[in-house]
Amino acid sequence: MEFKREKVNVSGVALGTWAMGGEDWGPVDDNNSISTVHAALEHGINFIDTAPFYGFGRAEEIVGKAIKGKRDKYFLATKCGLLWPDGRAQKNLTEASIVFELEHSLRRMGVDYIDLYLTHWPDDKVSLEETYGTLASLKKQGKIKHVGVCNVGGELLEKIDKITPVACVQNEYSFLKPKPGDEVFDYCRENGIGFLAYGPLAGGILTGKYDKEPGFSKSDTRSYFYRFYRGDAFAKARAAAEKFKKTAAKYKTSAAAVALAWTMEQRDFIVPLAGAKTPQQVAQNAQALTLKLTHEDISFLNG
Repeated sequence: MEFKREKVNVSGVALGTWAMGGEDWGPVDDNNSISTVHAALEHGINFIDTAPFYGFGRAEEIVGKAIKGKRDKYFLATKCGLLWPDGRAQKNLTEASIVFELEHSLRRMGVDYIDLYLTHWPDDKVSLEETYGTLASLKKQGKIKHVGVCNVGGELLEKIDKITPVACVQNEYSFLKPKPGDEVFDYCRENGIGFLAYGPLAGGILTGKYDKEPGFSKSDTRSYFYRFYRGDAFAKARAAAEKFKKTAAKYKTSAAAVALAWTMEQRDFIVPLAGAKTPQQVAQNAQALTLKLTHEDISFLNG
C-alpha cells in the first residue's frame, strides 16, 4: 500500500477485530481470538485493525496479548473519536479526548506507538483544525506514524488532507455496496492515499454460508449495520454469494477469498479489511493474497 507516496509494508488483506470485542457479533473466545491474530501472520497478513469501541476496550486488549513480543512484525491500526459513557456510542474528537484515548489504546495493547491512527467517525461539533492539528502533533511526538480517517466523503477528505496529510481512508466498500468507495477513489489515487475497505464480505454474507435469512438477535451487529440479511436485500446478496461460490469452486478456494480478490481488483490501492473469529476463517481470507481473477471472472461476477 502507498501512504502519501510512501510505501508501507502492509499485507494485501487486513484482519478486522470488531468481532473479537465480543459485544456485537455473538459469542467469542479470547484464546481463539489470540490464535486468530497469530494465524493471520502465519498466512501472510500483518495488517491488524482494531478500535477502543470494539468490546469497550476488549478487542485492543486481545490484540495486545496476541502481538506481545512480535510488535515489529505487525502493522497496527486503531481509532479515536467514539466513547461510551453510558454504553452507547458518543462522538468526541476534541484534543483532550483524542489524547486520552490514545494513551489508553497504547496501554491496552502494550505498545509505544500506533502505525495508523484513524478518526472513527466525523464529529461536526469539533473543528477540523482542532482534531487534525492534535493528530499532527501526536505524529510529531512519534506516538502515531500515520493519520487516517474513516467514513468520510471526498469533500471532507480534501479539507482534512489540507490540515495534515491523510495516509489512509477507511470506508465501507463491497460488491454489494460500492458507492462509499467511489466517492473518494479519485482523490486517493491523485494524492497517494491508501484505501482500507471495511465490510468487503458484507457482514459475512458473501461467504455463501447463509441459505436462508439467519434471524440474528437485535443486539447482533449483522441485524442492523449490514443491511443485507432481510427480504429483497437478502435475496440479492444470496444470488451474488452463489456466484462467488461458483468462482471459488473453479479455483478450489473459498468464496470469501473470491470476494476479497474482487475488492482488490477494483483499484490497486485498496486493501480489504475482513473480520475473523477463528484461525480457519483468517486462513480462508488469506487465500485472496494469491488469487488472481481473470477478466472473465470479473465479468461473470459483475453480470
